[in-house]
Amino acid sequence: MGIIDFIKRAFSSEEIVKNKDNSEKEIEKKKDFTVEGLKEEINSEKNRIKDKNNEIKKAVLEYLENLISELNEAYNNLKKFDLNKKKEHEKIKLVVEENLNFYLNNLERLIDDLKKIDNNLGVKFLITRIQNYVNLFEKNSAKQYEKATILIGEDLAKIKLILKEFFKKVNEILIENKLNFEKEKDIEIIEKNLKELEGFLGSLKTLKKNYENLELSYNELIKEKETLEDNFKLFKDSSEFENYVKEREVLKHEINDFNREIMNLKDKVNLRFLIKYFHKDSKKSALLRDYHDNFIKALDEDENLNIVELVSEVLYIDIREDVKKFVRWNREIKEKNREHKVERKITLFEEGLRNIDIQLDSNKKQIESEKLKLEKFEKRKEEIVYNILNSAKTVFGQINLV
Repeated sequence: MGIIDFIKRAFSSEEIVKNKDNSEKEIEKKKDFTVEGLKEEINSEKNRIKDKNNEIKKAVLEYLENLISELNEAYNNLKKFDLNKKKEHEKIKLVVEENLNFYLNNLERLIDDLKKIDNNLGVKFLITRIQNYVNLFEKNSAKQYEKATILIGEDLAKIKLILKEFFKKVNEILIENKLNFEKEKDIEIIEKNLKELEGFLGSLKTLKKNYENLELSYNELIKEKETLEDNFKLFKDSSEFENYVKEREVLKHEINDFNREIMNLKDKVNLRFLIKYFHKDSKKSALLRDYHDNFIKALDEDENLNIVELVSEVLYIDIREDVKKFVRWNREIKEKNREHKVERKITLFEEGLRNIDIQLDSNKKQIESEKLKLEKFEKRKEEIVYNILNSAKTVFGQINLV
């Protein structure tokens, strides 16, 4: 049987059920508990379980101390093993010696790991930690064990026997105290359900109040939206908004005129030709490409208006006044195109309506959620109480919550 099987067998449900049945036969009379009374009884039982677990842990630590001592002794014996006394081919001896050394390294690591185990761990975690270290040792040393047993079978087998005997003792003490561990698990379940029940009992009034507040808030938001929509409509009917629309329409035509004249200027200076002409001059070629790709942006960045000199140099055309006109015109358009106070008002109206819609949607979902909670509350409370009473059978026998 593998090491892990000992632990599985120690916690087998069949044995626990037998212990449960025997315990329940001794408990006949139902006990009445309030929630607070049950919590006090749970704390008392937890202290009893803790004391018992400390006894178990003390025994396991003694077993562990003996295990380390026996493994150390076995390690020293293997370390002294003389392969020269074996009448076998030298090549086989070398293979055995090499694998024995690997095995001893793994065994030494196991002993060190066991020595370093934290004694403050709970008994379950303590046993699991030991089990994990041993499993790792067996996994890492399995091949070396097989090859080394060719000439050293008995001494190596002794280590397996030492480990087996250790887990046999642990297994026995776990089986003896299964009911203690089972009570510990059931108490965790009871405490979890009690916490949930307390939350439910304290939340019913809060849930109803929340539901009423959400409905009130939803209706207030509807009124607030209607008022905001009315004000927005009045604003759109105002002379201020009408003048703004006209200004924007004029600006739109001006921008179209500006772009059209820019296109005329681009055609006039023949940028494609100039790019080819200056293709060997990377700086001038880059400037001309910028103008070709985005004339307005390049105009903003060309502070010295170098485009004028390039056009004049090749095409003998003076575009300085044209370029200066576009620079001024572009600045004027930018100034006019800045955010208008009417646009800020429109943004405020739209953001206000959008935020209200978001809140209404959120409130609606919350109302539906709270309604479901209220409908399911009583049913869930009954389920929790049932779970508490059912789990309490193992620990306290038949009880009532009053």
